[in-house]
Amino acid sequence: MELLAFEVGKLSNSQKIYGIDYKQDYFYSIANYLKNQQDSLTLKKYYALVNENLFLNNINPNNTNVKEQLYLNNQPEYLDFLININADLLTTISVSNYKIGAEQASKFYNRNLMMFANMNNILVSKDDRIFILMGATHTAFFKDFLRRSHKRSKYF
Repeated sequence: MELLAFEVGKLSNSQKIYGIDYKQDYFYSIANYLKNQQDSLTLKKYYALVNENLFLNNINPNNTNVKEQLYLNNQPEYLDFLININADLLTTISVSNYKIGAEQASKFYNRNLMMFANMNNILVSKDDRIFILMGATHTAFFKDFLRRSHKRSKYF
């Protein structure tokens, strides 16, 4: 991702490139590794819906080009789905009443907030052009953050 950002910056004659990532460890695929979960049905139903959606829309994630991936990954419904699978679904992952999934989801949410804070600390003017390159799930969260941001009316 970082290398792609530099290439896009070069092609667009950018004067400055800012990195806003915030590295934080979390394990959002924890559900795949835990045994004896209190609710193992929700996860199975969720993955069945994902597979059904791929089949109904004739999508093979292993056989799409970059343009198709970018298009699919930026659809509003898909972005909402990513929030669900990376936050809501994790809240169902518990072992012995320990909400380990919610703990991991909160770390991911924290990472997004820290990245948004990093971006908000960059001074911009209404004449600046801003291009944000990030993964689809971060994009889903930023879509909501930006929609609510006081800076949006000024700069975005």
